[in-house]
Amino acid sequence: MKFEQRKQLEDIQKENARLKKLVIDLLLEKSMLEEALRDDYGSTNSRPLISQSKN
Repeated sequence: MKFEQRKQLEDIQKENARLKKLVIDLLLEKSMLEEALRDDYGSTNSRPLISQSKN
């Protein structure tokens, strides 16, 4: 593997790790917000707050 290819691969791997961490952080934040809303409204319903519709 050439030096340039190796460098590009390392850059992509670093970016991938950064994005994975970002996704985890966002999922945690979403979960905390959903829990806070359930607590605020006393809801025991576990359905998602955002429904996904197909257009």
